Amino acid sequence: MVLLTLSLGAIITLLLSIYWYLSRNKNYWESKGVPCRKPVFLFGNIKDRMLLKISAHDFVQQYYNEMKGKPYAGIYEGSRPILFIIDPEIIKLVLVKHFDHFHDRQTIRFKPDGVTENIMIALKGAVWKKTRVACSPAFSSGRLKAMVPLLIDSGEQMVQYLNNVTEKSGATELDIRKFLINYTLNSVASSSFGLNLNTYADPNSEFVRKGLAFQDVPIYIRILTLICLICEIPEWITTKLPLTLFNNDTKSIFGKTVAETTMYRMKNNVRRNDLLQILIDAQKAPVEDIGETHEDLTNEKREVLERQLAMAQSVFFFVAGFETTSSSLSMACYELAKNKDVQKRAREEILKHWPEDSRLTYEAVMSMSYLEMVFSEALRLYPPISGLERAVTKPIELNGLNLEVGTKIVIPVSGLHYDPQYYPDPLVFKPERFSHEEKIKRNPYVYLPFGAGPRNCLGLRFALINSLICLSHLLKHYEIDICEKTPIPFVPEERAFFLKSKNDIYLKLTKIDS
Repeated sequence: MVLLTLSLGAIITLLLSIYWYLSRNKNYWESKGVPCRKPVFLFGNIKDRMLLKISAHDFVQQYYNEMKGKPYAGIYEGSRPILFIIDPEIIKLVLVKHFDHFHDRQTIRFKPDGVTENIMIALKGAVWKKTRVACSPAFSSGRLKAMVPLLIDSGEQMVQYLNNVTEKSGATELDIRKFLINYTLNSVASSSFGLNLNTYADPNSEFVRKGLAFQDVPIYIRILTLICLICEIPEWITTKLPLTLFNNDTKSIFGKTVAETTMYRMKNNVRRNDLLQILIDAQKAPVEDIGETHEDLTNEKREVLERQLAMAQSVFFFVAGFETTSSSLSMACYELAKNKDVQKRAREEILKHWPEDSRLTYEAVMSMSYLEMVFSEALRLYPPISGLERAVTKPIELNGLNLEVGTKIVIPVSGLHYDPQYYPDPLVFKPERFSHEEKIKRNPYVYLPFGAGPRNCLGLRFALINSLICLSHLLKHYEIDICEKTPIPFVPEERAFFLKSKNDIYLKLTKIDS
């Protein structure tokens, strides 16, 4: 009887302790005078998101609209209080002016695999800084210009594949994301890693299939990951669970390819002027010792990059480079198919700068200002990520609010991008929003598809050039239209980390007679 009583007491104590732990912050924002929605036990304010009933983009946009007009608002991610920043001037303070107080992201520790825990978005403090410095030269203006012929090769392979497919009928209907993943895999592999995947020779190759599955993670793992995040489960537990944000098979095949290519180059003393070579060299000597410079870097001491760090960045840039670019290109094509007047104007600009019977050039691509506006508007409507995350690394008073170390910050990208105050008729696809005249009227911190400040997307210029080259080849040779299988309206996938359509996006491509 005594044993039963003690056991029952221990269980009750444990349950009360768990309840206290999960409820301890329920009045956190109220005590600071920060407006917020009343939290629900266990779920906080994100029940529908946690249960994957709503996409991250839709959730962020809804909460932004609810709290609009306030400089910031509180939100509870389970038991964790998060500051949701709405005012673009305060966003600037976080991302740029007071970056030294917000230089890290708050991440969950997964079971170590040599990649996930070492990719740049997960790194913190000094390790992040030295890794960023080591990788930056790969995206200098000179190197990007040198990559262009390889990207053009990928564009020509894409057009040749389409020509073969449409040889008899003159048109084809296809899943545009799957089609464009072949392009981005080719372009990233050849320009950054010296690999000739030639995916259009086999559009259903293992590389393509694994690439398409990049965000396909079993729903129970997604939910378990969210639970660990919002309940702040200790690292000694999370690192033993099968948690992941991305498909493990995809990471595996890309990691194996990068490792084999690295070993081949080192063993045979093969050198190429690309990202992989910079990361190989950075394992042996600091950046300045191997003759690398970059206009964005300071003159501070640069360190040797450990092998695991270098390998993780290689895999990350490979995977993220093709995934986010193919998704953004797909959405640009989707809007061009629905807005034929925009497509016509973009094609006219391409033909103006790219004469018939000639090869596309870097100078021609850089002259296509309207096409760049088209891509920018597609990124506004369909930003790859719903929000930017930061963590307070040093105590700070932000706009009169005292923030403690460890406080998570969210900047609502999808909310800002759909705010009619900054973008009138935000659901309308209107590239003119990104003309020079219109951009200077707007606060730059209401457009953040690549982030901003020292921790912005390192490959943003590569993504832009790669995308413009792809669109130039497509629009010069093919008319893009919607078809019966085109999903209208667009519905985002609730389980995806990066923005992804819930349904395959089929479009009709018709060859233009030259």
